[in-house]
Amino acid sequence: IMLTTMVVEVRSDKRGTFEEGLYRLINCVIDYIEENLSEDLTIERLCSKSGYSQVHLQRIFYYSTGQTIGQYIKGRRVSRVAEALSQTTVSILEIAMQWGYESQEAFTRAFKSMYHLTPESTGD
Repeated sequence: IMLTTMVVEVRSDKRGTFEEGLYRLINCVIDYIEENLSEDLTIERLCSKSGYSQVHLQRIFYYSTGQTIGQYIKGRRVSRVAEALSQTTVSILEIAMQWGYESQEAFTRAFKSMYHLTPESTGD
């Protein structure tokens, strides 16, 4: 289902509290992010798909998750690459590129900031 369709359904559902509606909206956004994680995900794209402004979407996302949209996407990508690395002999560079990183160095910085280790040090 397209994010836009899900958002329309959330907006038209008058049951529950305002907060419940926000959580349903954020769940739709998270589902969309998860389904498109290996693609170029920008806040602009999410706003375009959801129909919300950047300021509003980022505010309610942070309110609901405690993370910015960018932090969430970065964390999920690092987790997915780390998982892929543990299950294959493919190089770090190849997997990082598949998940949208521009270089092995960019991925290594993201990995190190999240896990306080280098990806190479986890291969033992």
